[in-house]
Amino acid sequence: MDETLLNKVVEATGLPKHLVDGVLKSWILKSGRSPQELTLEDLREVLIGSLQDLFTEVKAGENSQIKLLD
Repeated sequence: MDETLLNKVVEATGLPKHLVDGVLKSWILKSGRSPQELTLEDLREVLIGSLQDLFTEVKAGENSQIKLLD
């Protein structure tokens, strides 16, 4: 079976596959890329962008699931 980069990353997390796969696919598609044709550099850019968005949301108080400690 030919594994895509996405499948390898999902497997490597050790987290529930259905959750990680859904989140990563969502981030990849939001960035305009294809999960099937994802390169390592693409994945890096997707993760950086998603983390930057998350940090911005948390700092602005827009993400109720994560709280910053003082």
